[in-house]
Amino acid sequence: MRTINIIIILALMTSGLFAGMIMGTLNVPGTPTDTAYVFVFHDFTTLMDTSFFYTLAFPPDYNYIFDDPFILDGYDYNVMALIPSGLPPASGDPAGQYPGNPFRISGGTISGIDVELARYGGVEGTIIYSGSPDSLKMRIFDQYPMLLGGGPVLDGTWIIEELDFELDSVPSGAKSALVWSDLNGNNMCDTTGFLQEPYAHYVNELDGIFVVGGGANMVINFNLDAGNVAERVVVPSDFGLRCFPNPFNSAMSILIAGDGNPIEIAIYDVNGRMIEKIAETAAFTGYHLVRFTPSNDLPTGTYLVKAVSGGIVKTQNVVYMK
Repeated sequence: MRTINIIIILALMTSGLFAGMIMGTLNVPGTPTDTAYVFVFHDFTTLMDTSFFYTLAFPPDYNYIFDDPFILDGYDYNVMALIPSGLPPASGDPAGQYPGNPFRISGGTISGIDVELARYGGVEGTIIYSGSPDSLKMRIFDQYPMLLGGGPVLDGTWIIEELDFELDSVPSGAKSALVWSDLNGNNMCDTTGFLQEPYAHYVNELDGIFVVGGGANMVINFNLDAGNVAERVVVPSDFGLRCFPNPFNSAMSILIAGDGNPIEIAIYDVNGRMIEKIAETAAFTGYHLVRFTPSNDLPTGTYLVKAVSGGIVKTQNVVYMK
């Protein structure tokens, strides 16, 4: 489902009204008293070939009608609606889209284009990523502040558990999104330093802007394995070891930077006794993430994680706290 350029649409609020032979009703949460804006736009490839129309819908019925000779048979149309709390609107203002978008008009008239408005909506899609999905996270940003010349504001961060994902309770409104593989577990998208994590922004013909609200889940897809993303992932030149979190409790992540040699990883107590051989890898160049889950009988204390690659030894002291 394609989305709208919310900046151009909301700018039309200050211009004259349009009309057309598209009719429907808004289903609005609660008992609102504010005016709703209803938008019709031509499904498009670029903004240059798009026609926009808008009208108002008033409480308590919230019926709307367009009657315009430029709304023609044979074109794909989309309808969405918004009840703004101000200008710019706020994230979470009631918004929604017709679940049958895009649709076509036959005989010049169509009715029953009803739109459900909601303060929260769903987002779903697919992430193409050859790495482990258990490190994926998504940030969704509110794009309404851009109307006043500001930057996007973070709505929240979601943990992505599967490559085919579905998120609920996303505040309604104009959004953008970023997905990244949080390999070091610091909840930040790291693009410099020891590790530059794979990431991708949601992209479309509207600079990545999409609309969340009632009526239907928004579909957004990402490709973390695309060439422009892979170029940002630094191939390590040296063998490296990093353990986090530290101290750890239920589990610890061990990030290894491989330099083209096989690697052995083990954990030792303070007396030098091997507690467990954690992993033994084939030769590789790049980053490899290993999870260590302590046994139930491992006592609280300080331990040594040791990795050996091509005769080079890397160690890190870690603290286990039950």
